[in-house]
Amino acid sequence: SPTTVAAANHMSPRYVHMLFAQIGVSASSWIRMQRLERCREDLRSRTYRDCSIAEIAYTWGFADPSHFTRIFKRQFGVGPREYRETQPR
Repeated sequence: SPTTVAAANHMSPRYVHMLFAQIGVSASSWIRMQRLERCREDLRSRTYRDCSIAEIAYTWGFADPSHFTRIFKRQFGVGPREYRETQPR
C-alpha cells in the first residue's frame, strides 16, 4: 500500500502520492501493476508450475482469485490460465 511504501522510505503517504502524481500514475495503480507483473513472472516460471493460480495470486497479495483473474485479463488481454497454457514448458 502507499502507506507501507511511505513508512519503508521514511516519508509521509501524502508525499508518496505527490511523487507518483508527478509521473502521471497513482501509487496504488503502480503497486498493483508491480504485483501483477510478479504474478505473470510466476505463471511463466517452471518453479511455480505446480502452484495453483490462486496460490500465486495469494502470494502477491490478491485476496480474491476471481478479482485477480479479472484484473489480470484487463491488464494483459488474456486470463491467467490461458496465459500459463501458452507458455513453453
